[in-house]
Amino acid sequence: MNSTDSNNTSDAPSTAFHWDGTIPPKPVDPPKVDLFRFIYRASRRNQSVDKFLTSFLTHRHFLTTVAAEDVIPGFAVNPVTVRDLPRGLWATPLVDTLSVLKSAIGFGSRKILEIGSYKGATARLLAENTSPETHIWTLDIDSNHGEAYRGTEHESRIHRLIGRVSAEVIKDHGPFDLIFVDADHDYESAFHHSAVAFGQLAPGGVILWHDYQQNNYLHGGCAVPEALYMAAKEFRRPILSIEGTMLGIYSEHPGWETSMIEKRGKNEGSSDPWSDQKIRQI
Repeated sequence: MNSTDSNNTSDAPSTAFHWDGTIPPKPVDPPKVDLFRFIYRASRRNQSVDKFLTSFLTHRHFLTTVAAEDVIPGFAVNPVTVRDLPRGLWATPLVDTLSVLKSAIGFGSRKILEIGSYKGATARLLAENTSPETHIWTLDIDSNHGEAYRGTEHESRIHRLIGRVSAEVIKDHGPFDLIFVDADHDYESAFHHSAVAFGQLAPGGVILWHDYQQNNYLHGGCAVPEALYMAAKEFRRPILSIEGTMLGIYSEHPGWETSMIEKRGKNEGSSDPWSDQKIRQI
């Protein structure tokens, strides 16, 4: 199923969120994926080979693609301050970080949850770009997370949670009006984290996911596209892909509901470089 197909989610949500803990089977890969995996392993798991072959797996473009300005209020006009670049192997790329920051600003988020925090650079940037009334909760299994904001003036607004992703760890602090999911990327974990996020979302809230269009599938560590497709289908919550980024988004924010935006269809964009308004991945 590709981005032009319907996920049958446009009428949702009609009821309060409920999940019985069941993780549905991962969508079946087409036969060519087995061949690609054989080639990748024969290359001694060369990352360049993985990236090249993954580019041909267009069946993984499950979600409807939309322009950032069509799904994030004030995207093209709201200023963002970035004092430092993301650092570290697992750091979120700058173009995606900027989109998360512009979401927090545009949606006027006051309670933010980051699932998967690493060094805490995104959390610090969120604190630096939001009002003093905004508070941020960061959840990570590694007790060392948060070094980017420790000792700064923003530390009092960032609350560290330590443990595995679960409703039990989060429930006393929510619900949240913006949730950024960027933890484990295998299928079961990504689906589970999505379910937890939906369960902790405040009415009118927004969820962002990272690594939706992750470009190395054959090594077996990333099935975020499959997890988001199945989460949208199972929970009848329309998740969209933000063009030019690796972000997925679900919104109940009045006037910016993804259920309404999805009905407008895929954003085809422009092939003219002089008029093209697409975000460019950095």
